[in-house]
This record gives sequence, C-alpha cells and structure tokens, in this order.
Amino acid sequence: MRQHAMKCHAILFDLDGVLVDPMGLIERILREWAQGRRDIDLVRPVAPHLGAEAETRRIAETEEHDFTGLEATPGAARLLDMLPPEAWGIVTSGTRAVARGRLAAAGLPQPVHLVAADDIQRGKPPRAIWPRPNC
Repeated sequence: MRQHAMKCHAILFDLDGVLVDPMGLIERILREWAQGRRDIDLVRPVAPHLGAEAETRRIAETEEHDFTGLEATPGAARLLDMLPPEAWGIVTSGTRAVARGRLAAAGLPQPVHLVAADDIQRGKPPRAIWPRPNC
C-alpha cells in the first residue's frame, strides 16, 4: 500500500457509513419498531403534535443498547491505528451512547474528541448545500 504524507493537524470522521456500517442494525431496529403497525400508525409518530418525541426516544434507547450485526467498515481499524489518538475525532448525528457503543461493538478505539447529537442544538445542513472539496 502506498503511503501518503498528511499536511493537517487532525481529522474528523463521521461515524455511520465511514467507520462503522450500521445499516443492517438500523434496518432491523426500524423493522422491529414498525412490525404489525398499519401505515397510518407509522405516519403518526412523524408528526410532532402526535408524539414524535416519545417515538424518537424509544428508537434512540434501542440504538444505545442493541449492536447486534454491527461491523467496522473495512480498513477503519487499520486507519485509526495509524493515527495518533489526539489527531482524530468523530462528529456524528447519533448520541454519545450510540457512538461509543457502536465503536466498541465494531472493535474500534474510542476517540479523544467526540461531537455528538447531545452536544448540539441544530443538525448539519442537507448535503446539497455542503461546500464541495477542492481535491
């Protein structure tokens, strides 16, 4: 494998889809949550005036404790092992408990620097308005 010199002080990684592949886990949790519900019963929790907060808490609690089927993205452990612990961190829309649990379940190290949903009040903007990298 070719080695590349880095000209930066630190790297921030997104967690899901970058360091861990949670899709099987997320699909299973959402299928279990939706099992036996009619379409109308699945739509109602999306409307805030009909209890969206309670349903979101229920899903988050499951994600914080259930990691069955979660795997590290190929090469993630090797990449993180090559970096000094203070030179990388994770920025994720998941909670701290979800991030730390997924990393542990995937056999990846815990970051020194972690910015999670618990730390912010507004999420990241839609991808359509992100600046494009110049590389």
